[in-house]
Amino acid sequence: MSSAKKRISVLIATLVMMIVLCVGATTVLAATPAGAITSVSNTSSGVKISWKKDSSKSGYYIYRKSTSSSTWSKIKTVKGGKNSTWTDTGAANGKKYDYKTCAYKGSKKYTNSVKKTIYRLKTPSVYSLSYSGDNIRIKSTSNSAAGGFQIKYSTSSTYSSYKTVIVYGQQANKVLTNLSCSKKYYFKVRAFKTGDDKRYYSGYSGSKTYTTKAPYSRYAKHYETYIYTDTKKNGKTLVAYNDKVVMYQDVYVYSSGTWKKCKYNNKFYYVWLEPGNDKFMTSRNKYEYTNDSNTIYQQEVVDEAVRIVTQWDTEYDYKRAYSDGTVNHKTGKRPFDCSGFIRYVINGVMQNYNRTYVLPNNTEELYKLGTIANTGFGDAEIKASTVCTGSYDFTKLKPGDLIMLDMDGNDDKCDHVGIYLGKREIAHSVGTFNGVVISPMTDAKFKNAFMKAIRVLPTKVKLINKQMTTTGWLTMHPDISCPSDDPDAYVVKATGSTVTLISTTANNKVGYVRYYDEAGNKHLGYVYKPLSKLE
Repeated sequence: MSSAKKRISVLIATLVMMIVLCVGATTVLAATPAGAITSVSNTSSGVKISWKKDSSKSGYYIYRKSTSSSTWSKIKTVKGGKNSTWTDTGAANGKKYDYKTCAYKGSKKYTNSVKKTIYRLKTPSVYSLSYSGDNIRIKSTSNSAAGGFQIKYSTSSTYSSYKTVIVYGQQANKVLTNLSCSKKYYFKVRAFKTGDDKRYYSGYSGSKTYTTKAPYSRYAKHYETYIYTDTKKNGKTLVAYNDKVVMYQDVYVYSSGTWKKCKYNNKFYYVWLEPGNDKFMTSRNKYEYTNDSNTIYQQEVVDEAVRIVTQWDTEYDYKRAYSDGTVNHKTGKRPFDCSGFIRYVINGVMQNYNRTYVLPNNTEELYKLGTIANTGFGDAEIKASTVCTGSYDFTKLKPGDLIMLDMDGNDDKCDHVGIYLGKREIAHSVGTFNGVVISPMTDAKFKNAFMKAIRVLPTKVKLINKQMTTTGWLTMHPDISCPSDDPDAYVVKATGSTVTLISTTANNKVGYVRYYDEAGNKHLGYVYKPLSKLE
């Protein structure tokens, strides 16, 4: 045999030997003794134990002990070599166990040292699914032994593709975001507990379903509403006042607010919402003024108007009881027509001062307004004064002035009214789908429609608006009729009470005060004191 053939023969023999050794080694490493435990898992009924079966055996012994004990107890004899699982229904929730199994044949037992460890955790159920804004809130039953829960959800009933969320605590209570519109979602949960650097899970609950809502439209409530090309406030785009934006259910929640996906002019954007605000308004002016004795009401009127725009879901309606803001239970919105909004804001503010101050119900009467009935406090009537006519004079306008408009431009009659906020903006109720909004007076449609501005806030009552501490009882003046079912509610009784003296009559003998009782309830009333005590 040539030297070359000898080398080939040696090489082949070496390879064969290596293969045999490898196969033998693999067989040894993969070998599991017949009857040895292979896995443990939590199910709804108990701990499921699996082992390697051997049909030639008579059966299997199941052993269990708590991990803190050194003593094993045989808890079950499973007869029949073809069996490979058994469920321990006696395991206690929250307790940590070790399990092992072994086969037997006749009187011979085939022992081994393989064991598996698990925390027994009962299977939770989905307690409730609820719609929260654009999100789904999922709650599970609680488990005092659990360290947390895993929520699994998918648009597939088989969960072929899915997402999971971890919630720590003894109950799953989580708002799931980033859900798509008009989709049927499947949800299930399982509990877990961590130990030995390992997470032990319970069985999954049954599935519950929820179908998310379709996209919906929002209209810009402010002429400076911004949307962005991403969730980092990049690529800012200005949405025109009154424009429609389609809002989607995909949301991204942070502690400081929420990003919401939207579609505008057939392109996708994102809008930023402050906490607790689902209005489509992301930018607005702040209206702040230094009040003097003639403008004491301005800030309150402006604040109330802006509060309605930013916090209430409103609609335009001129048919519902003067559209006074009473909730429409069919739509869940508060209806206002333009004059109803004016009445609501100004009358509401003035109730803190002059309880019978009343404005007319429609724009034509407002336009012709000469005097305003005021039988409650101060002068019997207040004159409405014209500030400017024909065109805006922003040097003369003050917050709280009424802006009278002829929007149709056909008959030279006032058909719309708004409240001047300052900074060349008005708050008003417009359109069947909008309700109360803020608009720029410089917009051509408002600028061209301007007729006049009138001032209706009273100035003849002497306004003090300062805090004072009573040195004795403040008694309601006997000559003042105070509308109340309980006149005593308007008497400050406690010596040492702190009250705010809002205003006095011209002779300083009657004062109008506001104070809070020990329960935090606000009281308003007329009181009498000597001249020196009311100033």
